[in-house]
Amino acid sequence: YLSVYAPILFSEKAKIFNWIIRRKDYRLYLNSLISKYSLFVPVDEFFKNYIDPVAYAKDVKAVIKYWYNTKTSSVNATLYRYNPITGEIGDSLAAITSSTFIEERLLDILDSHIVIGNVESGSNYYFTKNGNLLKVEGQGNELKVQGGFDIEKGVKINVITNGVYNQINGKTYFIDKPIQTPLRSVYKVLSETPQFSKFFELLNGFAGTSSEIFVKKTNYYGIDYNIKFFNTF
Repeated sequence: YLSVYAPILFSEKAKIFNWIIRRKDYRLYLNSLISKYSLFVPVDEFFKNYIDPVAYAKDVKAVIKYWYNTKTSSVNATLYRYNPITGEIGDSLAAITSSTFIEERLLDILDSHIVIGNVESGSNYYFTKNGNLLKVEGQGNELKVQGGFDIEKGVKINVITNGVYNQINGKTYFIDKPIQTPLRSVYKVLSETPQFSKFFELLNGFAGTSSEIFVKKTNYYGIDYNIKFFNTF
């Protein structure tokens, strides 16, 4: 009850995060009093249009809406059409029936909302548990956070009213939107930036050999091409 998990456990607003934490037994991790955490928790009502990199990579781009099903005590998800140019959310495309897929995607979201350490230490940037970079400004209830895509779009995520909980092993922040990780791959940045053109040509020189740098395989999740020796998208 002293850990950063406690505010989630006792909240009616964070059932989605509570569900994935329990499913993946992250309680043991978040209850550790040896480490210090900053845990960002998107409240359930704002889990309506998360732009998941896997869904974004499809020919028909989509966002995922998650919600907690009180009848089954589990999380459901639906795909909605997404226009990346206008940012508009369209009609529903399909319900996601794979509980394994929902768990895997929510676990990735959870890992991108955990920072080991204090995000109010005076730095502007912090790494999440799964290696994403967050930009943080302000303190306490005035704190604002951005992921890579949020920075690109100029969107700032806010702490909800009275949404900061000071715990023994860190702080829990209830926020008004899931943090959006980057949706531009290394390949896309290098290919579209003139200053990197020579380096991009050098990397592409390895294409078709055993030292291939850019890969696109069915068992690799990614927006377009991955870097072969990187272990995340």
